[in-house]
Amino acid sequence: MSAGQLLSEVTGELALFAAAGGLLFALDDLLVDLIYFTRAGWRGLTVYSRYPRAFADALARPTPPGGSRCWSRHGTRRR
Repeated sequence: MSAGQLLSEVTGELALFAAAGGLLFALDDLLVDLIYFTRAGWRGLTVYSRYPRAFADALARPTPPGGSRCWSRHGTRRR
């Protein structure tokens, strides 16, 4: 077997390995997309038909932060 034939065989095997890997990654990506769109459709049909959508501007304003406390065995002290 000459060097040219050996190089041709190795190149063919690497191309086959790359094609199989690309196919597996594409199928995995397709599965993730199908799960995402199925869940989005399910939420659109069931959850959002029963409950209104939540938006950040509808939330109550947070209370201003107070002093922090450090709890220890000896009691509390203010920082």
